[in-house]
Amino acid sequence: MLLAGCLPQQKGYLKRFDGTVIDRPESDPLVRGASPAVLTVEALDGRRRLLGFGTGFVVGPGTVATCLHVIESASLIQVRLPSGEIRNVSGVRGSDPLNDLVVLEFDDGPSSTLPLALRTSTPSIGESVTALAGHKHLRVHATRGKVLAVPEIGGGLLSKSIVLSVPVSPGFSGGPVLDALGNVLGITSEILTQGSESVLRAVPASELEPLLQGPSTPVIRWLELHPQPTPAASILVSQAEALGFSNLPRSLSLIAEALRQSPSFTRAWTRRAALLLALQRPLEAEACLRKVEELRPGLTGIRLERSACLVLAGRHAEGRLLAEELARENPGKPILQSWLAVARLGARKREEAIEAGAQACKLGPDQAACHLTYGVLLANVGCLPQAQRHLERATQIQGELGPAWMQLGLVQWRQGDTNSSRASLRRALECPNLRNPTSALYVLFLYDWGSGDSKAAMKAFGRFLEAARHPENAPGPDADPRFRAVLDRMRPKDWNSPQAHELLSKILVHHKAGEVAWPITEACVWTAPDNADCWTRLAVAANAYGDHERATVAARRALGLQSGHSFAHWALGVGQYALGDAKAGRTSIMNATVLNNSNRLAWEVLVAIELKEGRHDEAKRIWEGTPSISKTNSELKDLEDLIPDTRRLRSLAESLE
Repeated sequence: MLLAGCLPQQKGYLKRFDGTVIDRPESDPLVRGASPAVLTVEALDGRRRLLGFGTGFVVGPGTVATCLHVIESASLIQVRLPSGEIRNVSGVRGSDPLNDLVVLEFDDGPSSTLPLALRTSTPSIGESVTALAGHKHLRVHATRGKVLAVPEIGGGLLSKSIVLSVPVSPGFSGGPVLDALGNVLGITSEILTQGSESVLRAVPASELEPLLQGPSTPVIRWLELHPQPTPAASILVSQAEALGFSNLPRSLSLIAEALRQSPSFTRAWTRRAALLLALQRPLEAEACLRKVEELRPGLTGIRLERSACLVLAGRHAEGRLLAEELARENPGKPILQSWLAVARLGARKREEAIEAGAQACKLGPDQAACHLTYGVLLANVGCLPQAQRHLERATQIQGELGPAWMQLGLVQWRQGDTNSSRASLRRALECPNLRNPTSALYVLFLYDWGSGDSKAAMKAFGRFLEAARHPENAPGPDADPRFRAVLDRMRPKDWNSPQAHELLSKILVHHKAGEVAWPITEACVWTAPDNADCWTRLAVAANAYGDHERATVAARRALGLQSGHSFAHWALGVGQYALGDAKAGRTSIMNATVLNNSNRLAWEVLVAIELKEGRHDEAKRIWEGTPSISKTNSELKDLEDLIPDTRRLRSLAESLE
């Protein structure tokens, strides 16, 4: 990744972007109206020699916002006004190393310059934007392009980014990105490179709000509290960013050398965390973010990313506690409530997750991400009509939100609305921000296959194979080799066999890729209606999705084909108990253990039932007397949440609507 300013312009660089440079910005009404509030920010050393420069824009009387990397290594900071006058920066209102932002104060004197208005709502895909750079030779520079991607929840570091197709050159860093009405929707931060492709990253303007509310610190004191990196360390980090993710080992070695020279270099720590996340090492990334928090305590963004890393690493309880702490400290932020809902769901606190999701939608009724998260939560516990309503709201707010269209299509499919589901899934595939299209492609394949259109089915499945082979679309780093191995062994004609479906389903279920596993289990029973194993697998998947009515029907069908099927009895018992029939559920689970004494899953569910029914002595007797159950205290504690009370969760969700 390259910083948007501070690095030499490369030959032919602008051609990589699908945007235009405004040749005569003074004649453009939008640029002309905003240019008085656009300044140049300069970083100087102790001898007042120029180290680097960028752009800033006025956000209040004598207050300018810019990127933190613009003033790195500076001993003195100054701003150059549109008139050419130079003013020294006297204070720092606040800074955020994760989002690369800083708000500076300078002696503006009597000024009639109006600050630029900040836009807090999420932009739409394809929306036209204009990026401005500071006045060089008393002339503002401007370029125009479009929005390619928008912020999302729980996407890890850099997820809170607006990705733009806008050509920039050195000096644009820290400059405003304007919408069609002249409001600031983002701040130019850096250029993201992947191979030969380059796009611009902008930080959402909403991330400036906490900094504007902070107390002022004299700039000399701020520089003492936040030691600036050496110029060599700053160059090393810039080189690592220029590599992007194309050479992760080399990038990490450059960052390590930068940290050796400047151990308190917060931008280097956050960049190292992003690289470690790309290598699927979330615990090491969380340690880097914890270091940033030690250097700069109290940063909400850093703590939010730490919570995400803990959840990704499987430490759900710690991630949930940190998310709850953030939500308590910032009760009015819907994005934090949405993430709290995700963290609680990972920690098996489904009832509390639903409450947090509902609260997020109340706090942010016009935020698509909140409705998307809540819709997924509701679908997870089987509240399909309510889930559909919130997912539809998300697509209404942001028409090109691919994940919302895909989740809506899957919910419609589960409710049997074939035509609407097909339309929603196809709309999802048209959205440029749909990262993992495998679920949508596979369900479309099933639709075409079921309707007898084999040509369309094979075309859809070919796209599914192509998408599924990419590592980022695989269930996880450890599953990727096996996942691709299965796909490589299968040819389109092989997918008419239940064995192929069952093999891939086992891998996907094991790695919790439920969205993809569910349609494959459906395909099993379509292609092998007399196979008890296929019906059992469908029952297991239905229970995992919270659709316990369908699970009991599928399990009984399996038992009609093979009455002594232990796992079918187990799936039937889970469904019966979740639907409120505790006696029948317990009987079915006991039948499973009688038929197969080594069925560990059946024994564990039986223990969970005894615990929930208050028979703790019986639960302890089974636990201690069954060799196949793993004897860890954490597993015994987690068993209390093993079977969700679906009816109670549905009632709760309905009461919150």
